[in-house]
Amino acid sequence: MSENYYEKYLELIRIQKLFKSVLALAAKDAFCCRFKTKKEKNNFNDAQEFFESFFDFELVCRLANVDCVEIKKIVQNTKIQQCQKYKEIMFLISQKNNKIII
Repeated sequence: MSENYYEKYLELIRIQKLFKSVLALAAKDAFCCRFKTKKEKNNFNDAQEFFESFFDFELVCRLANVDCVEIKKIVQNTKIQQCQKYKEIMFLISQKNNKIII
């Protein structure tokens, strides 16, 4: 019986890692991109839309176990440079959370 719980726990950890990767890639595309190709420009536009959206962004943050309010504060702060926004978002994503929220 305990193996079943252990497997479910590991699955939740894998899901969190997957969605943290999604957030990290979106942050990279939105705030670190100096696009040279049309594809990079499209990725930039998509990432910007993602951070402006409500439902998709909140869902991904929830599945990644990351505070979406804190990330929104960073994204909307006009005093922070783009590359600094990326660094701060990556710091939030990389913080260790011991609790599983799903």
